[in-house]
Amino acid sequence: SSVPAKPRQAKARSSVPKTTAQLLSVDIWDGRPSAVVGTTHPSDRQVIYLHEGDQHKGITLKRADHTSQQAMFDVAGRDIVLSREHGQP
Repeated sequence: SSVPAKPRQAKARSSVPKTTAQLLSVDIWDGRPSAVVGTTHPSDRQVIYLHEGDQHKGITLKRADHTSQQAMFDVAGRDIVLSREHGQP
């Protein structure tokens, strides 16, 4: 008298692709540290140019270091650091 196993329910995966960002460049423009970020959402790919202190859709560029090719962003109260690897297109 064995009990049949309950069928497992597959967890529903979101079919909505997540937007991610890629740091494309960090440099000095108009004498100000700046960053260029590309977004990867398939339906809304963008290239965004930001100077330190600029905001875009609630994300603020806090620091851009062209020597290390790193940029720090404030995203919903959290600091996020993106790096651009040398040799990256």
